[in-house]
Amino acid sequence: MKIIDIVDKGLAKVEEILAMVFMIIMLIVVTIQVVNQAFLHFNNVTWTEEISRILLVWVIFIGACIATRRGSHLVVSFVYDNLKGPAKIAVRVFVLLTCIFVTAYICRSGIAMVGVQARGNQFFGITGLPVWVASAAIPVCFAEMCLRFIMILIRELAALKAAKNGGEASC
Repeated sequence: MKIIDIVDKGLAKVEEILAMVFMIIMLIVVTIQVVNQAFLHFNNVTWTEEISRILLVWVIFIGACIATRRGSHLVVSFVYDNLKGPAKIAVRVFVLLTCIFVTAYICRSGIAMVGVQARGNQFFGITGLPVWVASAAIPVCFAEMCLRFIMILIRELAALKAAKNGGEASC
C-alpha cells in the first residue's frame, strides 16, 4: 500500500501545481485581453481567447481529477447510504468498477480523437497551435482518474480484507 500512497501524493502535487499554474496563466491572458479591449482598444491581441480556451479545458479536467481524489465528484448516495453490510460493500465495488471502466473507455476514445486531430493537421485559427493540445486533456486526465479509482478500489478491498481478519488495514 505504500506505493499507492506515494503515487497518490505525487499525482496530487502535480494536479495542484498544474491547476495553479494554468489558472495564473489564464488570469494573466484574460487580463491582457480585457485591458486591451476596454482601455487600449487594440484589436490585434486576438490570440488571448484561444489560449484562455485551451487553458480552461485543461483546468476543468484537472479539476475533475482533484474532485476524484477528494471524493467530491457528483454522487447519488440516497440508496447507498441506506444499505448495510455486504450489500453496501457490493454496491461500492460495483460503482468503483463502473468508474474504472468508464474512465478507461473515455481515455481510450480520447487517445483516438487526439490521434485523428494530430494526423488531420488541425490547428487553431489565430495562434496556429494544434487542436490536439487542448484535446489531450481528455485522455491524460481520464487516465489519471482511472488510476485513482483503481487505487481507491485496492485500498477499499485491503481494508475489507483487514476487517474480515479482525485487524486494521495498513493503508
